[in-house]
Amino acid sequence: MITILTDSLSPRLTYVADTLFKKWLELDYTIVLNSDEVDSQTCCIVYGDQTKSGAIRIFQEGLLSETNLRDELPEVSTSEDLPIIFESKDPSSFDLSFDVFSAIFFCLSRYEEYITLQRDEHGRFKAEDSIFCGYHRIPYLDRWILSLERLIQKNLPGRRHARNTKWLSTMDMDIAFAYKGRSLTRRIGATGKDLVKLRFDRLKERVTVLSGRSADPFDTYDLFLSDDGADSKRLFIPVGDRSTYDNNLSTDSESMKQHISALQKRVTIGLHPSYQSLDNEEMIKKEKAKLENRIGRDITESRQHFLRFSLPETYRILQSIGIEKEYSMGFHDEVGFRSGTAYPHSFYDLRKNEELTIEIFPLTLMDSAMKNYLMFSPEQGTEVVCQLLSDMESTGGFFTTVWHNHSLSGLDDWEGWRHVFRSIPDMVRSVR
Repeated sequence: MITILTDSLSPRLTYVADTLFKKWLELDYTIVLNSDEVDSQTCCIVYGDQTKSGAIRIFQEGLLSETNLRDELPEVSTSEDLPIIFESKDPSSFDLSFDVFSAIFFCLSRYEEYITLQRDEHGRFKAEDSIFCGYHRIPYLDRWILSLERLIQKNLPGRRHARNTKWLSTMDMDIAFAYKGRSLTRRIGATGKDLVKLRFDRLKERVTVLSGRSADPFDTYDLFLSDDGADSKRLFIPVGDRSTYDNNLSTDSESMKQHISALQKRVTIGLHPSYQSLDNEEMIKKEKAKLENRIGRDITESRQHFLRFSLPETYRILQSIGIEKEYSMGFHDEVGFRSGTAYPHSFYDLRKNEELTIEIFPLTLMDSAMKNYLMFSPEQGTEVVCQLLSDMESTGGFFTTVWHNHSLSGLDDWEGWRHVFRSIPDMVRSVR
């Protein structure tokens, strides 16, 4: 049992305490405002200016008692090779040198993304614009918590929280097939392009696939769904209308209906909202209903196409239409931990100053981030997977990966990346 002795109660502090103690460390807690209310049998954490003999002392910076949004970002310093924010000017007076509760809140709420306005051409927050740039491949928030937990263990001897690493393997089906599933008009158009560009090898492959003599190269679903030791799997399917950045196949054709029907018997399916549906509640609701009709059940999970979302609007909309779990919280241009953690958590809406019920599953690694933005070779991709898992060994959490069915095809510049995917099971087993 944890008792937090503080000077004031706030929704932000309650959110942090619920997430940290109830959800992650699986400890009961209570918050009191008077030292006389502290049960001597509990582990007491003093958060603020009060005193209590034998208690853990945590610096209180003030962020959690506020209701507004600040205009400036906190300074980042380093302690034991980890970034820290909200550092005390008198660290010797506290058991941790910084306000760990405010730091956790800052990261999980994505506070910096409200203040930093720079975005890429698709409206996405870039890793290089984060105050934690250079640290994203380390689960720094989880390590902050590990330091706090070690202090708690001194007050609660024998109590240790299990920290296991789980592999959550996910796939985005941006384009279901390279050749199959297209209308006659699209087939004729694609064939024409092959002829104009003298891609005779592609033309030959197209003919053999459509005649049934060979498998479609994008049909890598058996590889993804193989018994590879993943703790759980998710497949996100787009059903929106075509646009410049939405190249998915229509799910109205009989072949696509059969394909989705077969997949939904093997894996949990989630929605992949279209690029053009960003913050358009009616459009997302329509796409969700269409996919539900295809698979014959409710859809409660999703991931944004292009990892394109805005805060807090996207999460508000998704929650309002029945999405319970969301998987977009990762960088499009980096690997690692966008919010510093590998653990799922609810989202805190800074505009309304309230906790949402939608659960955020942080994304650790994406194929296109490695190849297209970081310009990794497959060998470098394997190395960074090993590095990330190694850095998670002491803290645990969900190692969440996203691959696209086309990236596992080995076609064009994806040659060699299938091997990276195949290497993950052994690397996950090595840290368990």
